[in-house]
Amino acid sequence: MIVDGDVPSKKIDENKDSIVVVSVKAVSKGHFLIIPKTAVGDAKLLPGSLFGLAKKTAKRISSKFDAASVEIQTEKVFGEVILNVIPVYEKPVSLNSHRYDVSESELDEVYRKLRVVKKEKVVRIKRETKSQEKVLKLRKRIP
Repeated sequence: MIVDGDVPSKKIDENKDSIVVVSVKAVSKGHFLIIPKTAVGDAKLLPGSLFGLAKKTAKRISSKFDAASVEIQTEKVFGEVILNVIPVYEKPVSLNSHRYDVSESELDEVYRKLRVVKKEKVVRIKRETKSQEKVLKLRKRIP
């Protein structure tokens, strides 16, 4: 439902196989979910690009939030497998750690710091120019 846009979310990034959204039930600040665009029931069937996106997101979390490390863990929710990207700050965390409801202000802060803004490619069209007519140049006259 998140992938289809039926449930509102803060989408950070995406590729052809998956999307990255901020978790509303976070383990730590900056907790993200990476959801495949097509439902996957077994972790062995997750596309490789999903893990590439997870690593890319983990690097951004480490640099923007000064996390000591980042955990990438799979989780089965409603019969579908998703990836959790969880920043670790002081003490170790896992999917079994206490989750808290993320406030709207924290969601906005994390979204602003980590979203990927894709720049549109500018296509320039070269136009053929008419050949310039030759200009007759005269020598300077001395009076």
